[in-house]
Amino acid sequence: MKKDFGDVFKEIRIDRGYSQQYVAEGIMGQSAYSKIERNEIEPTFRKWLAILEKLNISVEEFRYILNKESLTIKEKLINEFFSLKYNHHDDLQLLKNEILAYLKEEEDYLLRNLYYACESLIALNTTQNVEEAQVFAKKIWERLEKFDRWYLLDIRLINYILFIFPIDVAVNIGERVIQQLEPYQNLKEAEVLLNNVDINLAILLIDDKKYPEALAYLGKVIPLCKQY
Repeated sequence: MKKDFGDVFKEIRIDRGYSQQYVAEGIMGQSAYSKIERNEIEPTFRKWLAILEKLNISVEEFRYILNKESLTIKEKLINEFFSLKYNHHDDLQLLKNEILAYLKEEEDYLLRNLYYACESLIALNTTQNVEEAQVFAKKIWERLEKFDRWYLLDIRLINYILFIFPIDVAVNIGERVIQQLEPYQNLKEAEVLLNNVDINLAILLIDDKKYPEALAYLGKVIPLCKQY
């Protein structure tokens, strides 16, 4: 049986041992909140976020419970992509086919980029031809470079394929990524991403024997790695 917003709110509230009055306080009246739990009305987005904060539950976990403890097909494909090892050819091929099947039913810009990323990594694994791999990576970059702002999922994807680009291009992209992450400086996921980008750029520069430049990136990362 499919759950509605109100069902999930009620389930979490009862599990937490909270009263309706406690959850509603400072957000709305108890009677209005009671109607939400009965699925008679839906909260505005801001009030939905406020209720989640009161319930001490994340947006991701709420959506997971709402979808009956499962991921949507799109979420599943995204998670599978970022969990894959870039040199596991069979897994990449399988995921590419799953993404293509999804795209035949519904176009999606992010999944289209993940499809190109799979193609790029597969080409790199099967032919060791970097130029062939770059053809697909450039398709991703051609779309993303037009935007003034990137979001965290975009940056995760860029970081995943950064090593495919020529070193000078990779460094330019990496520097832009670092700038894009500045507004997220208080967000843990962004801090981890920033470390990953710096480390990946350092590795690329070491491989290119540009040691002083590599040390500049490592100099930023080492204190944070020690902290963790």
